[in-house]
Amino acid sequence: MGQGRVLEAFCLDAGELSRAVAGLPEAEWDRPTRCEPWSVREVLGQVRVVIAWLPGMLAAPPPDKAEVSAVEYYRPDDRFAPQTNTARIASARDHAAGHGSGAALADDFTATWQRADRLCRAEPEGRVARTRHGDAMLLSQFLVTRVVEVAVHGLDLAEALRREPWLTPQAAFGGSR
Repeated sequence: MGQGRVLEAFCLDAGELSRAVAGLPEAEWDRPTRCEPWSVREVLGQVRVVIAWLPGMLAAPPPDKAEVSAVEYYRPDDRFAPQTNTARIASARDHAAGHGSGAALADDFTATWQRADRLCRAEPEGRVARTRHGDAMLLSQFLVTRVVEVAVHGLDLAEALRREPWLTPQAAFGGSR
């Protein structure tokens, strides 16, 4: 699965998420989600945080070879330990709280995914990067995990906002279409 195809899926779904939250009334940002204890605001904060890792990953020297696939990235290890989940929850909450309004958070999310897209498009096919967990991955494989984050949390947000899901066919197939 090529990097360009995965980036297309990422951009399409991130764009749909941006449109879905643009202009959302402030009260809607505090609605609860199935991702307890997060609110709508905090779920979007989480999605923004996990996309914002890309610039640092791309600025670092690339590892010699990829060792982990998108599937292996989700293996049950310390990244899903209770203390890691606690830190993940706090990080999303802190980021979301750092904005004066839901509209400001939505703008930040849009700017973040668009910057990540620009940076990724400048990278060659086959680029290897190291994740915050220490995994050496093809950028295209890491991007699959970002498509999953945007798509799955987009479904969570659609449910919390009582809207029809905006999941794109490209994201539903992880960029493989």
